[in-house]
Amino acid sequence: MKRLCKILPVLFFALLATVTVKAQDVNFGVRGSASLVNFYGDDADDAKTKMGYQLGAFAEFKLSDAFAIQPELVFSKEGSKDDKADLPWNLSYINVPVMAKVYVTEGLNLQAGPQIGFLVGANVDGESKLGDVEVKDSFKSTNFSMNIGAGYDITEKIGVDLRYNFGLTKVGEEPEQGDAADTKSSNILLGVSFKF
Repeated sequence: MKRLCKILPVLFFALLATVTVKAQDVNFGVRGSASLVNFYGDDADDAKTKMGYQLGAFAEFKLSDAFAIQPELVFSKEGSKDDKADLPWNLSYINVPVMAKVYVTEGLNLQAGPQIGFLVGANVDGESKLGDVEVKDSFKSTNFSMNIGAGYDITEKIGVDLRYNFGLTKVGEEPEQGDAADTKSSNILLGVSFKF
């Protein structure tokens, strides 16, 4: 996994360089999303949905009238609530999704793409029974996931989209003995974007 983490940024920038050369049109912008975040998996029976958000920037490379590649850099608040123990888990990531966008008709596009997330913070909320507790060491430093969704360009500058992001790797750190709990991230995001 550590080797993969070293290779992925190189592949990402190689892809970005290739796309930049072939792009007919490049648009830069900002994007924000409100999200419903949760954990899922065999060991996430007590997980309950909570609110989160994303804020960041993107570059849209139009390769043709019908196809675009959109890498993004976003700060994301994720996590879950443990319904049984009344523990709200708050995870903060810097996420790098790379979305492929296929325009099926004017303004309407379908989106899909991988994402790597880098954990920058994790805590149990101060309103919980435990108080405000830092738990970053209990979670993996990287998280791999997949996005699928659809978007619509309201104008040339303003767009909206709806995405579902589901984790491909476990978010919990492996203990000294045994495997990490089967718990992955799950996010439903309603976003608004603005192109400069």
